[in-house]
Amino acid sequence: MAVENTISAQVAPPASAIDNVAANGVSYYTPAQEPASGTARGMKTGVDLPKLFTPLTVRCLTFQNRLFLAPLCQYSAKDGYATDWHLTHLGGIIQRGPGLSLMESTAVQKEGRITPQAIGLWEDGYQAPFALEILEAVRGKMVVSAVGGISTGKLAEDLLQKGLDVVMCGRWFQKNPGLVYAYADELGLDVKMANQIGWGFGGRGRKK
Repeated sequence: MAVENTISAQVAPPASAIDNVAANGVSYYTPAQEPASGTARGMKTGVDLPKLFTPLTVRCLTFQNRLFLAPLCQYSAKDGYATDWHLTHLGGIIQRGPGLSLMESTAVQKEGRITPQAIGLWEDGYQAPFALEILEAVRGKMVVSAVGGISTGKLAEDLLQKGLDVVMCGRWFQKNPGLVYAYADELGLDVKMANQIGWGFGGRGRKK
């Protein structure tokens, strides 16, 4: 009696079932992360979720966990500029899920560097391009900010239009405490002033 061997053909699943969805707004392919890396997905039965992995909300901003990356000096900058080393160093850690990552110590003035290879922000070009590269590497996972030489409202707006979430202007506030109003004026915008000082510009303290 002949035995008939039957070979079942294996049908590959449709590509849509195995393809990772690409992250939006990235010039190269990288999978979207939903939820963000480092988000708690569940616990064993009867075990409470550790507080370390509970979300932390500060006003309107929520971090997926409470394990933050402190600044890590790399002493690898070139004339104050971050390099590809900083991108791979920070990007590799950020992809692994800290709730917040902080950039390393950054010198406000060239003379204030702790080493000749420290990162600086005494020129407009230092932080913004690097922040945009980090944004592309970790898009959708956290708030990304440019810090430092954001010397004009138009520059700040341009960075936000390119995708950054916030800009930070520490030393410029020291030079001009009214920086918010100055940038608003530059962009043709009227903003609310605090009542304690606003009257001096548009209220009872205003000369007729």
